[in-house]
Amino acid sequence: MQPLPRSLAPLPGESIVGYLLRLAHRLAVSPSDLARMAGWLERRRGGLAHLSRKLLLELGQKDADSFAELTRLTVSEAHSLTLGSWKGHYPPIQRSLASAGGPLWSDSWLFLSSPRYCPQCLAGDGSPIQQQLGGPWKKQWHLPVVFACIEHRTFLRDRCPGCENPLDGNARLASKPSPARNPALSSFSFSSTFSTSSRPPPTPGRRRASSPISAW
Repeated sequence: MQPLPRSLAPLPGESIVGYLLRLAHRLAVSPSDLARMAGWLERRRGGLAHLSRKLLLELGQKDADSFAELTRLTVSEAHSLTLGSWKGHYPPIQRSLASAGGPLWSDSWLFLSSPRYCPQCLAGDGSPIQQQLGGPWKKQWHLPVVFACIEHRTFLRDRCPGCENPLDGNARLASKPSPARNPALSSFSFSSTFSTSSRPPPTPGRRRASSPISAW
């Protein structure tokens, strides 16, 4: 696999979805194109491409090795972007890992049906890279037990900051780069099925609020 010409260092607590959003924005490509480069899109009926939610939970060794090579990360950094890195601290993660031998994602305490976020975290900490690309979409926001940001002493939001519509768990994975400064608050969207098509996105201002990720 040919490494990308440029990459990014993961931010503390960043999820693999948030990392894909920021990296796609920096490279001026769509998130779906970046996922395709990583070999993660699975073709489904109707021409839709599906990105498995197991990638948020854990990366298999082959996926971790190839993603690390593509993005110029270490394998350890690639694994750190998944919830699996917390398996020793949050039992629902351990119970849902493929290595545990049980059915995947059967635990209701693992994923949210709609995502939540802290707008101040996404706005960034003022560092040059976060001024350019925004702050991290955090792994902990995917867990039902997390409902507030301790750092900023605020409840997590579940609505679009622009239109105030609820975040849409059925939004498509965006197939076009975003012109927005902060990719996590832009039209980049990872849906509950991680599906994408070649159809153009809705007209700006009329689209449903979309989310970087939810509980596939």
